[in-house]
Amino acid sequence: MKVMVFVIPLAAVALMCGGEAIETVEEQPDASPVETAAPTYAGPDYYPLEVGARWVFHSTKGYNAGKESYSYTVVERSDDSYRAIATNECRYAGMRFYVRENGRVYLDVLASSIHTARGMLILDMTREKGYRWDGLTEEETDQIPSYTIGEKGAHAATGFDEYDNCIVVEQHARLVRREGEWIMRTVYAPDVGPVILEDEHYERREELSSYWVLTEVELVAWFLELTLNSLSPSFRPDYSVLDFGECEEETAPIREVIEEAALILEEEDYFTTSPTFTAKRDEILSMIEEFRATHTAEESHN
Repeated sequence: MKVMVFVIPLAAVALMCGGEAIETVEEQPDASPVETAAPTYAGPDYYPLEVGARWVFHSTKGYNAGKESYSYTVVERSDDSYRAIATNECRYAGMRFYVRENGRVYLDVLASSIHTARGMLILDMTREKGYRWDGLTEEETDQIPSYTIGEKGAHAATGFDEYDNCIVVEQHARLVRREGEWIMRTVYAPDVGPVILEDEHYERREELSSYWVLTEVELVAWFLELTLNSLSPSFRPDYSVLDFGECEEETAPIREVIEEAALILEEEDYFTTSPTFTAKRDEILSMIEEFRATHTAEESHN
């Protein structure tokens, strides 16, 4: 798959293990460290970013409890920069850019229903328990966040798996335009990434239900299905987001039919209840499945 260049993906979360909360460090006024260069990091990878990496979360607390809440998938890389697509209930929800730098992970959220964040240091694997750093202070956001390493070496249990040697990061965000504070926590597991996300403000908890790395064919098929699921009179396909690589020519007919489906929604001004659109959608899903099955058979044969 061709490498593309990009300039400069999660919320934060709390850790509960089998009903017992892991104790975290309380924020101290003098906890902010003197600015020094981060030490060289050679430990476990708590955010394994690579093309095809996909995280799927289910809500276990809050209004959407029991359902898949969102996912994000890395689609491109350039040096230490990664581009990921965030999805909400299997529909396109925004774009994230990650930058790795010696055990630190920065995040740009370019489209979000909450706010747009840029250059936010969300994880520093080089630091010890109690270390605190400040986040972004851009005027376009409603938050001025700070982060604290609440725990290192923690055990985390979810309804899907258990993890050892975790890092718990607490985020305290003072709301600018409204009174109050937004407290969130993220639990990171080695060689997996974020596994628990908890938001005290909205009383929500998300747990990682699956993490795996898609092959090139799986990534292309997933992206085509995502584009199809996201179609509406106001959403048109943008194939420049993904480098189709060796699948470019083979998937051209599928992309053409997706364009036809988009025109149906635009002209008929119907949503997914349109009989014409439904028939076209079934045709596209069949083409995608044939594309996936063909390559799966070839891989099995080889």
